[in-house]
Amino acid sequence: MTSSKSKSILFLLGSQQYFRNYIETGALSKIRNCCEYLVNSNISGKQIEKLGQYKVARYDYPARKARLHEHLFNINTRKFINRSKTFKFRFLRISSLKTVYTILALPIIYSVTRAIILALTRDEKLSKLITKINPELILMPSSGYEGEAFEIIKIAKDKKIPTLMLVDNWDNLCSKTILTRKPDFMAVWGRQTKEHAMRIHSMKSNQVIILGTPRFIQYFSTNGKKPSSVYPFKYALFAGNALAFDELATLRVLDKLIDKHLLNLTIIYRPHPWRHPRKCADTFFEYDFKHVKLDEDAKNYYKRELGDSYAPDLNYYPRLLANMEFMICPLSTMLIEGLLFDKKVFVLAYDDGIHLTNPKNAFKYYEHFEGIGKLANVTIIDTFDSLVKITDHGTRKNNIRENERASLDYYIASDTANYQLNLQKITDKIMASWNYQK
Repeated sequence: MTSSKSKSILFLLGSQQYFRNYIETGALSKIRNCCEYLVNSNISGKQIEKLGQYKVARYDYPARKARLHEHLFNINTRKFINRSKTFKFRFLRISSLKTVYTILALPIIYSVTRAIILALTRDEKLSKLITKINPELILMPSSGYEGEAFEIIKIAKDKKIPTLMLVDNWDNLCSKTILTRKPDFMAVWGRQTKEHAMRIHSMKSNQVIILGTPRFIQYFSTNGKKPSSVYPFKYALFAGNALAFDELATLRVLDKLIDKHLLNLTIIYRPHPWRHPRKCADTFFEYDFKHVKLDEDAKNYYKRELGDSYAPDLNYYPRLLANMEFMICPLSTMLIEGLLFDKKVFVLAYDDGIHLTNPKNAFKYYEHFEGIGKLANVTIIDTFDSLVKITDHGTRKNNIRENERASLDYYIASDTANYQLNLQKITDKIMASWNYQK
């Protein structure tokens, strides 16, 4: 096999989340000697020092062009709305230009519109920059929703440079839109996301590699040692989600249930760092909770408009998750993280009576949640009154049996611990094969 040390890899760094997920986790440790980085202005100078300044090229994709790509994303969602039931739910929630997107998604009109938008978003400056770097492979973390990534795919195809898209999150392939342009290869979380890549985005099986996510590397690499607890008392974690949902109403009920049943337990509330605006009372400190506390780490971001300028420290999560009694979660990636620590997870899946994106609809329309109710240690709370089930949390064992662990492997690769080595093998294989074909 050709050694990656002699190769040139361009790595796209477009956000703080990607810096955290791929640089701070050490995900590139096996290939970093041959990496150069294309970074935008939200990556700080201090962070660039970690990359090695001589290996960095700064470039901000023009906002006007990014916005045109967003319009095309919405048109694509309407055009290919039957590819995923989540596309239908997303398009339903678009607040403006919905009729325009529907018209532009019609046959013939769509082809013309797409051609015009892609012509207007062509970026010669970016093309010249990539020509100057002259990589043998381009790696791009992506949520499937960045115009810059799709421009780079076009440039790479023109220059016959292979591209490998690292799908960043669990839902990215089923919840947003059809990829504007397909990369040559794609790395995904598990068997489920590989199925999404093939069925929804028409990728071929040999183009999609199951790799896991670098965010979870340390969850698989504990060496049997339990990290020290964040809190000196027994607690359950309430992991909030990004979609709008009245979480405080649920917390008030839980607070009363703990009091009523005399439970020796505190609820730690960790809101999602990038939560969508709510149509209800949404300030934690306006309520006098007796058994509910805001997570200490969450105070770093709660009620702040930080956007891409903030990404939570991944080193905090193992201490928080490993020592909780159980998790309560209104449908987010955190439920997978709880299961990886062999903890019970109570998944909220009821209508809050306020938001269209309530957990009942999320459970119904988001394809990546399909089948989670069959996983060991998962209890679906499908009505508000069923929250009382949480008081019986001690009646089920935490341990996940080996055959049920295989079911969790459907969502997240069990070989995630070897992410760095597997990424090196993949990049070596792609470059060796590409050079052979050339």
